[in-house]
Amino acid sequence: MAKNYRTYGERRTVDGEVYYSQGCCSDGMEYGWVFKDEHAFAEQPDEVCYIPEHAFDDVEPTMIDGERFYPANAVGGYTRRQLEELVKDEVDEDGDTISVEYFFQSLFWCFPETRLCEMTY
Repeated sequence: MAKNYRTYGERRTVDGEVYYSQGCCSDGMEYGWVFKDEHAFAEQPDEVCYIPEHAFDDVEPTMIDGERFYPANAVGGYTRRQLEELVKDEVDEDGDTISVEYFFQSLFWCFPETRLCEMTY
């Protein structure tokens, strides 16, 4: 049985250029307008799986099929490998190791570095 992955926002390639759109991501209490791709996180560790809300600020969107998309080279983003490196050897305030899976699921809008600071202090 195929795994169902959630994606917030969309990745598109147009004329060889990669673009991302934003989607609303929420856990019922926190939310943000991000790009978040569970499939890329689980199956493609070198593909962008998360772009925080404010990475889209000050970037001029391109209209594609009537929707706003943002050039990948302008918004950046994080791959699973980058997130793994970020949380490597980190522990939360209770002294428990922070798993990259838990960390990724906890990202709803902010930059990963900010979220890590919240978890470790």
